[in-house]
Amino acid sequence: MTEDKFASLVVADKEYSDDSLELLTQWAEHNSDLFVKSEAGKALTSSQKDNVYFILTSLTELAYSYHLQKPNQWNNEMLIEVCTDIMPRKISTEPAFFNDIVPVLRPFLAWCEKEGILSKTGSMQKRLIKIKQQIEDNASNPENFGLAKSLLMGAVEHGVDMENIEDLHEFLNKQVAQTKP
Repeated sequence: MTEDKFASLVVADKEYSDDSLELLTQWAEHNSDLFVKSEAGKALTSSQKDNVYFILTSLTELAYSYHLQKPNQWNNEMLIEVCTDIMPRKISTEPAFFNDIVPVLRPFLAWCEKEGILSKTGSMQKRLIKIKQQIEDNASNPENFGLAKSLLMGAVEHGVDMENIEDLHEFLNKQVAQTKP
């Protein structure tokens, strides 16, 4: 992490900090922009480019929120848990999004190493190849969804426009009414 703005990110936190999370989100945003403009980023498909920001901010925020890991502390164990369990359970989006995780993260990690932003990412890049199918399988299996994701994905299945708050509220209120004894 070469920029002064992000210098404090090299120091491990002993407890969760909203300030650290905010700075990590800024780090992910900043590096998403730089990565997409790089040669490595230009090689991504349009779908992958569209998902870079969300994938990187999600990974960064979840790694910190669940493991207190900042990017220079990322490791295979965190990567496996966040990508195969937490993201599929928590992120409410189409399964196709999850198909882009590995094709985005592998070149991003390689780019970070090349640019001196992160080091020793080779093991994580290799691990991503091994867990790609598990990420996709877990993301499309309703048994792996948390309650909120189950409700939202149910709304999508019923044709609810997720951009229309009134329709979403109406669907959720019907679901709650059906569960009351």
